Amino acid sequence: PPTPQAALGRARDVAQLEIEQQLWLAEYWQQRSWERGAIPAVQGLEIVKQQLGQYVQPRLVWEIFWLNSFRAPPTPDTAQNQWFCG
Repeated sequence: PPTPQAALGRARDVAQLEIEQQLWLAEYWQQRSWERGAIPAVQGLEIVKQQLGQYVQPRLVWEIFWLNSFRAPPTPDTAQNQWFCG
């Protein structure tokens, strides 16, 4: 997400899905992140999957993940480490 507000909106939208759908999305985004070499996102999404499986409040899980993913527009130095999975 390009802004913290957009990150919170994305978290809200994803948290409205059923848990199984959220886990599927986390798995999908994790695979996409792996293909791009975005290791921090892969690690963050692994935590998301663990927390969702432990019945942590989904909206909180996603808010933390997406806010952690918020970055200023990437520079060549930071582009490969970006958490953005969209």
